[in-house]
This record gives sequence, C-alpha cells and structure tokens, in this order.
Amino acid sequence: MTEKIEINGKQYPIKVGYYALKYAVREAEAAGKKGVTMENILTDGEDVHEALLFYGIELGCKIEGIPFELKREQAEMYLDDCFTVFLQLLPTFFPTPETGKKQKTLKKSPVKK
Repeated sequence: MTEKIEINGKQYPIKVGYYALKYAVREAEAAGKKGVTMENILTDGEDVHEALLFYGIELGCKIEGIPFELKREQAEMYLDDCFTVFLQLLPTFFPTPETGKKQKTLKKSPVKK
C-alpha cells in the first residue's frame, strides 16, 4: 500500500516500512548517532525524517513502477515542502498497539496555529 505526497507541486507515491526504516537507521549510524533502531526510530530517532521521506518515496516508486528521480542531498528541501503532511502520513504505515490495524490519515494538521 502506498500513499501520495506532494513535493514541489508533483505527487509521489510513498511507503514507509522496513526498507525506509532500514536505510534511515543505517544513515543515522553512519552519522555517528547512537541508539537509533527500527523499534525506536519514530520516537527516539532524531533527524531521521529526511531519510524516511527519501527512502519511503524510493520504495513507493519501485512498488508502482515509476521512475525515481529525487536526489538524497535534496531531501531536506523536499521535507521542508511537505513536513506537516509527512508527519500526518507516518502513523498510517504502522499498526496501533491497541488494535493492530494501521491508522487512517489525519484530516486536520497536527500543528496548531
């Protein structure tokens, strides 16, 4: 299952799962960050959103058979364009502990104005 996320006016498929988590953890370790694991990346992993976005879109493109054109070194700017939406999408890829079912996409922004 993929979701859609818009970056610079273009829709991209995204799936955050094992693949994105694996490479985000590897990047964190390579940058010298300690204690980031697949189990805690969403709660304790700092500065991993860029990697999750990038590898999530890469996987989404693979799943849907779409050419992948984004560059890793630009992930910070991609994330800046879609940060709030990305944060809303993240929970949809993981089951809740209570029900074991994936969450639905939030309708409202989690950021208060």
